[in-house]
Amino acid sequence: MKTPKGEISDSIVSLAHDDVLLEKMSKCKSPEEVYALVKDRVNMPFKQFAAEMDIARSCLKDMDAGLLTEADLDIIAGGEAADSMTSKIALERLINVAALYAWA
Repeated sequence: MKTPKGEISDSIVSLAHDDVLLEKMSKCKSPEEVYALVKDRVNMPFKQFAAEMDIARSCLKDMDAGLLTEADLDIIAGGEAADSMTSKIALERLINVAALYAWA
């Protein structure tokens, strides 16, 4: 998924659609624990995973603060309102889990 802050892999976005996994992630005590839980699903090194989670957090923060322009939202959603909402919900779900530890 493209964002104004950078690219977030589809494999990371897809994590947000797995309620059981999100529950497990919420019980982790560190980013490293979360990565250990999802590394087979995201298929990327820890540094890239952490960087993309930072991008997601930053983008969501800007969305919530109303700092993204319509053009920025078009980048995220490909210009479709329904996709924009889906993207925002996916980001929110991931960041709510990430906010429990080091990405907060």
